[in-house]
Amino acid sequence: MRILLVTHYYAPEVGAPQHRWDALVARFVAAGHEVAVLAPSPHYPSGRAGALAASERPGAIAQGRHGETVHRLRFGEYGTGVTSRARDQLVTAADAVRVGVTRFAGARRPDVVVATAPGLPSIPAGLVLARALRRPLVLEMRDAWPDLLGSHPEWDTQPKGPLSRLAAAVLPGAVTAAQRRADAVVTTTAGFAEVLRGRGLRRVRVVRNGAPVPDLAHSGGPGQPGGPGQPDGPGQLSHDRSGRELCVLYLGTVGRSQGLGTAVDAVVTAARAGADVHLRIVGDGAEVPALRAHAAGASRAGARVDVLPPVPRHAVGEHYAWADTVLVSLRAWRPLHWTVPSKLYEALATGRHVSGVLAGEAAGIVSAAGAGHVVEPGDAAGLAALWLRLHADRSLLDVGTAGQEWVRRHADPDRLATDYLTLLTEVTRDRAPRRAAELARNVALLARTAAHHAADDPLLLAVQVARRLPARTREPLARLVRAGTRGRGTRAALAAFVADRPDDAATILRAERPRGALAAELAVHLGVGGTVGSDGPGRATTAARAAWQRGDIAAAVGLARGSRAADAYRRRLLAERRTMEPGFRLGTPTPPAAVVGRSVDRSPRALHVLTNSLPWTASGYSLRSHAVLRAQQQAGIDVEAVTRIGYPVTVGLPWARPLDDVDGVRYRRVLPTALARTPDRRLEQMAVHVERLARELGPTVLHTTTNYTNALVTEAVARAVGLPWVYEVRGQLEKTWLASRPAAERDAAAASERYALLHAKETEMALAADHVVTLSTTLRADLVERGVDAGRITVVPNGVDESLLDLRLSPAEARERLGIPTAGFWVGTVSSLVDYEGLDTLLDAVARLRRQGLDARGAIVGDGVSRPGLIARAETLGMPGAVTFPGRVDRDEAALWHRALDVFVVPRRDVPVCRAVTPLKPVEAMAAGRPVVVSDLPALTEIVTEPGTGVAVPAGNVDALAAALASLAGDPEARGKYGEAGRRFAATRTWRGNGELYRRIYRSLGAGS
Repeated sequence: MRILLVTHYYAPEVGAPQHRWDALVARFVAAGHEVAVLAPSPHYPSGRAGALAASERPGAIAQGRHGETVHRLRFGEYGTGVTSRARDQLVTAADAVRVGVTRFAGARRPDVVVATAPGLPSIPAGLVLARALRRPLVLEMRDAWPDLLGSHPEWDTQPKGPLSRLAAAVLPGAVTAAQRRADAVVTTTAGFAEVLRGRGLRRVRVVRNGAPVPDLAHSGGPGQPGGPGQPDGPGQLSHDRSGRELCVLYLGTVGRSQGLGTAVDAVVTAARAGADVHLRIVGDGAEVPALRAHAAGASRAGARVDVLPPVPRHAVGEHYAWADTVLVSLRAWRPLHWTVPSKLYEALATGRHVSGVLAGEAAGIVSAAGAGHVVEPGDAAGLAALWLRLHADRSLLDVGTAGQEWVRRHADPDRLATDYLTLLTEVTRDRAPRRAAELARNVALLARTAAHHAADDPLLLAVQVARRLPARTREPLARLVRAGTRGRGTRAALAAFVADRPDDAATILRAERPRGALAAELAVHLGVGGTVGSDGPGRATTAARAAWQRGDIAAAVGLARGSRAADAYRRRLLAERRTMEPGFRLGTPTPPAAVVGRSVDRSPRALHVLTNSLPWTASGYSLRSHAVLRAQQQAGIDVEAVTRIGYPVTVGLPWARPLDDVDGVRYRRVLPTALARTPDRRLEQMAVHVERLARELGPTVLHTTTNYTNALVTEAVARAVGLPWVYEVRGQLEKTWLASRPAAERDAAAASERYALLHAKETEMALAADHVVTLSTTLRADLVERGVDAGRITVVPNGVDESLLDLRLSPAEARERLGIPTAGFWVGTVSSLVDYEGLDTLLDAVARLRRQGLDARGAIVGDGVSRPGLIARAETLGMPGAVTFPGRVDRDEAALWHRALDVFVVPRRDVPVCRAVTPLKPVEAMAAGRPVVVSDLPALTEIVTEPGTGVAVPAGNVDALAAALASLAGDPEARGKYGEAGRRFAATRTWRGNGELYRRIYRSLGAGS
């Protein structure tokens, strides 16, 4: 493969981008690929080239030290200002286009173009080159661009002219547009990858920065000599080995985003407390002059701070050998929550203790690795307190090999280069006939699926298509449908249904009782009885659908007669009922035979069979699945995942690929040209594919989740390949279905054939599994009551990332970061917005508190079918400005919303599914140190009342909820007590701990050591 790299930073310059691409290019060339680099003459970080060798001058072509070809470009000398640096990057980007087009046209064309940012002008240069050369483009965003542009006033303090202000306004949109036009985008962090996926980017891959552990690891322990070659000169690399001195090293870029003034202030505070803390800062950047002045002031106050110039790569080990702890620091700017400094991986690889002044993903890595301590960005007092503890108790500096092991698993340069090459291979193939064939297959699959849905349930298909439209499109569509109806009749009901206001649609149908097939179909979906269309060819199918929705399977089968469409629908219903019947099993795809490689002496390898997944579906189910898979990886389990047949193409995503990599987790897709016509045949089709995958990957255990259809597939494959299988019961299918029925019909639905069959089938599959995992003691008790052996059940609760425990923000600070009013008493939730969450009760309680004179505010974060109705209810209650609905947010922003609330509320309705299933979000609120108020339901009280993390009130009782919130509003001490109890409780429920639980389960099944 021929790779053309466009970069503003390249060796022999010293810096993080240069080190990254030096390592990647070395491995690309070693793997047999041709690499050409377009880069300016070396002039970083000084901004001036000095004496250049002939091979480094603009226009020169020379061989790099790994065998790559380096084409040197023009540049503009710069000073300390952002404007002059931007001018430099623009000059280089323009020359990259000129040189690239003239030197790489025709037979010399590369197979793929890679452009890296910063500098930002490399992005349009890469776009132009890729289009001119007719080759795919991969954009690498090493930092959180364009989001960092939102922090522009913080990192560029120069006066802004009209041109600068225009650029700041235009650039974010331009960068995002360019990212969308790229064939793939590479980020170095999982958090920013998630942000970009949330903006609709289809292919985003995480390739972290790496660090070679053997090259950087020192021979001595903390505070011990690092090996041969270490200088001893005073004031250089020697230090007091007696333990009286704590040596802190920062080695890296000295820029505005690092916020190193916090560390200098912390050393001053420690010195005043009598501790000998010696801070050494080694590096270069825009803030060096200001930092030297700051350090001089600190020295006058008795603190020891050295600011030294950068050193060659071969000399960094000597500095690490000097250090007791390595400082890694970033400011609190929100985009930096998605940034992981490359020096963090290097610091972990040394085996030294890490002092992290970090938030977000970087803080989470330090915690997950168990290789140091973290304080909030900007918290000089907290950092000083940490260093005083380390000075007093040097045993805290001993982190063993934890950091190095983390780097080996997650940041190994060889693996990262392989991942990068895999992506480059994928994008080059996408331009080939193979990708065209994939797209053609997917389009055919989607078209056939849509045709079958149109025959089975045309209204549902239309509504699903409408709901996939963006809100800004869906609402005008609803208005168009509603036009001229005066809010009456079938079209008005349909408009409300399309706009996600089912209650309004049901009210119209009940009041108007319109006739016709469309009205009848709406009535079926909304559970409005007595509104059935006139006689016609579709009436039998509509009546059968209504009976099926009620749970009356026998009646549904009996009614589906009299036309080709009705007969086809009847066959589908019979097939679906067959899968629910006691004793039904799928046939084994092939005769049973053991999978080669299963051994109790090898590390476990799990193949997970899932319903859906990231990046295409962001739900409680997919987020837990992803957290489980990552936790298992951290526990040393090899994981692979496969999703249900047809997904995600059959939910309207024909551009999906056979494999998605999200944060290093591989999700495989089963995408045939056509799906079998009936549910039982589709499950058999799925089993064939999963069995083939199991034989290819050689797992030691199969792992699936509710519902029973996943279990049927997994059980059949387990029989065929001779492996144990685990059934993860995350809910109760029959009770979830029951909660979807109108309240007036639930008693009848609970007594229906459908409810009974679903209940029995879920029980049967739990009994058949080799082991059962569930989320709560409430669900465990239910499984035991159903007859599942208690010894075969393990509770693996919803967990939290350990980094959430380290992020301490006051509600006002979090609200300021989110840009919402800091005043007031804020209550709310982060959740899927569906009816059984009972969020109308929360709105009524907030309105009552405001009428009582309390400045109560609400935040309901998330998306779902109930969101439009909740917004309308807030307006009806006269408080649209007092309640905010930010919609779906990414994980980092969700963590901020948890912290922005004074009280987190889970006002779920008293329905069976809510009594049994424990949600994830309240545990995350507890990790944030926020008190929780929940409905008095068993699945909630086990995490609130018993550990003392909050208050339980009767479900649906507005008076009780308002009284509980008013009491907490007036009692900050109680809020603090509940918050601290919540943090202690959440610390017992981390995903890291859950990963070890899964490993023990697999070991007990003989599925690995």
